[in-house]
Amino acid sequence: MDSTWAKRHPDEARAWRKKYCENNAEKVSASKKKWASANHEKVRLSNKKYREIHHEELRARNKMYCETHCEEKRVTDKKWKEANPEKVRAYNKKYREANPEKVYANSKKWIDANPERLRISQRKWAKDNPEKVQASCKKWQGTNREKMNIASKEWYKANREKVLVRLKKWIKDNPDKVRINWANGGIKRRQRLSIVIHERIDPFEIFERDKWKCCLCGVKTPKELRGTHKSNAPVVDHIIPLKLGGPHTRNNLQCLCRKCNSTKSASYEGQLAFL
Repeated sequence: MDSTWAKRHPDEARAWRKKYCENNAEKVSASKKKWASANHEKVRLSNKKYREIHHEELRARNKMYCETHCEEKRVTDKKWKEANPEKVRAYNKKYREANPEKVYANSKKWIDANPERLRISQRKWAKDNPEKVQASCKKWQGTNREKMNIASKEWYKANREKVLVRLKKWIKDNPDKVRINWANGGIKRRQRLSIVIHERIDPFEIFERDKWKCCLCGVKTPKELRGTHKSNAPVVDHIIPLKLGGPHTRNNLQCLCRKCNSTKSASYEGQLAFL
């Protein structure tokens, strides 16, 4: 076809091209693909210009297609997203940054409509990411100490029975820890006041070391009398009292009978021979 003739007779030329394309579909398609691959930039600019000019028309056409090919489009979209995770992530990030209010509104709407699904999803994420959860909780607790204290008090007040049951179970399962905590509890309080060196010590370790004998009078302090008010009941005593700056360490602890412990009190009396 002569280009000059085509310019003079545009309608006839259009009809001729249409007929030619119909009769030579494969040939035309191959020619278009070849040209497009050789002129990628031109194709991109042409498509961009066309989308800008026919924006509303394309939107209506896409909407109509989605309504009539819903399932097919869902499958295609899913396949594309699985094949292009990086592009999806980048697009979502860009959209969230450009539309924070829309994202917040949509998220809130979905959360209100799907509380159970959200709960399951959060539990699954927390199970898969324990380190992140721990770090997040630690960070929140550090910046919201007052809120945490108020919330804890309210929870304990509202769940007193649960707390007691849990505490009783822990005491039953951890008798050794209970004994050590009980022995060290008063010492820790005094330590905070006097600011002394402190070690975590099992009192039975001191009794075993001193062979269950009073280090001052030498009387035997039987194990079965521990915790009673008998005069020869074993008691852990500080050689240099905490009140006078003595440390709570193994070297500064001794086994005394209750009688000697009461007599000695917070003084150095009777310690000279032992030291």
